[in-house]
Amino acid sequence: MPVGAELRWRGLAVAILGHALVVVACGAPAPSESPSGGAGPSASVEPVPGNVELACGGEAVFPAEAILVAGTAETGGDLGAQALRTFLASPDGQGFPAAGWVKVADLPDRVEFVARKPDAGGWSAVAFTRQGENVVVDRAGDCTPAVFLGAEHGGADWWLDPAYPTPTAADTVIRLILRERNCASGTTPAERLEAPAIVYEPEAILVTIAVRERHGDQDCQGNPEFSLEITLEEAIGDRRLLDAGVWPPRGASRPPDS
Repeated sequence: MPVGAELRWRGLAVAILGHALVVVACGAPAPSESPSGGAGPSASVEPVPGNVELACGGEAVFPAEAILVAGTAETGGDLGAQALRTFLASPDGQGFPAAGWVKVADLPDRVEFVARKPDAGGWSAVAFTRQGENVVVDRAGDCTPAVFLGAEHGGADWWLDPAYPTPTAADTVIRLILRERNCASGTTPAERLEAPAIVYEPEAILVTIAVRERHGDQDCQGNPEFSLEITLEEAIGDRRLLDAGVWPPRGASRPPDS
């Protein structure tokens, strides 16, 4: 979904400083969490809304609903499906899912497929480029679907700042640590942050933070952590705090790599 478009998440419109940010609901099976985002004793299963758009490291941007169920694109009669079957039957296709493929892009010169791995350990993607009457493999490998925030924006991971007490049910302010995901030559995102997109649901508060990307070539030397304070319109209550800038959303009690 391009920046500037209107988002709707279960009937709620979210417009942030003239930029609409894609936000995601609770994804595949996720642990029940306390207001701090930590895991609880039970599990809940909630659907991912289809208006969330994802990217998988290639050129395709596609709705999350496209990969919520197993596909059958590998059985099709079109040129792309035939190329996919040929690839899967080749030595290069060994280790890729044999079935369950979804076509996420079908352009005049390119077609791309995504499938969940049989062990639910992630996703695979295969893309082909059309060259005349032939279709050749453009890329094939692992896929990590990410929330698409717009052509000029990248995501930022966030988690609760451990320097402050764990938020309580009555709190309306959360203090967090933020770290930009895209390469930014080690600079802070302080001057490039968009206002957070926040969605309030009965069981969770979902926060998405987008960062305007730096132009030009950037070094990937590691991005600094940045402190941020967010004021909520509602008290937390017994809801989970989720970082919705990733798919599916994750609990915000710890950094994503811990």
